[in-house]
Amino acid sequence: MAAIDVDGLDNFSLNSVARPIGVKVPSLYYHFQDKAELLAEVTRLLPIQADYQSSGDERWEDSTVKICVETRWALLKHPNAAPLILPFFPRHLLLDAYEITAAGYPQTRALHMAILEGIEKLMFGSALFAAAASTARVPAMPEVTAKDYSNLAESDPA
Repeated sequence: MAAIDVDGLDNFSLNSVARPIGVKVPSLYYHFQDKAELLAEVTRLLPIQADYQSSGDERWEDSTVKICVETRWALLKHPNAAPLILPFFPRHLLLDAYEITAAGYPQTRALHMAILEGIEKLMFGSALFAAAASTARVPAMPEVTAKDYSNLAESDPA
């Protein structure tokens, strides 16, 4: 992930991984079938950095927000790698967190996956837009003033 953090995804190469750890590119093929498998592993590491622990007595709304915030921050720690979440989405790593959250949903069980899917897409979309803004070195949201946007001015833009 360090190579992507430094060089960006467009400049990522197997050589940028091999050189800092003192091996040659062919050595990486002992562990990864190809570049795509290596990138999939990088993607798997992104959400692992989040803290999905639950006290067990949280309201479902709080659990859902916590999962979204933790996942978003995990992605934004590595904005150059965040776009990998699209082609190599490691949903299986989020299943435990989803299970805890869905347990408290008041809707019928038939709606739980639709709710999770919708929330997930909003959260990842938001994180990807913020990551893209970060890598482009532009603000994710325009600056607002309290005079024009009192509610937004008090909100955290991150």
